[in-house]
Amino acid sequence: MDSHGSVVGINTAIYGQGNIGIGFALPINRAKAMLDEFQAKGRVTQPYLGIQTMYISGIWRTSWGCPTRVAC
Repeated sequence: MDSHGSVVGINTAIYGQGNIGIGFALPINRAKAMLDEFQAKGRVTQPYLGIQTMYISGIWRTSWGCPTRVAC
């Protein structure tokens, strides 16, 4: 809540021991959008980052200077 009593975010997780640590929150505008989507569709679409991993071998690994035994 801000100094005017308006909700600005919803706590989602705390990294640390017990209730002491780093807090992570969902901004209220995102929470409202998720609520609207849930009411309309009955579910919330999960975000998609759009990246993939792939195995790199041979000349590509050498030319990019990747180590031989660890992921690059």
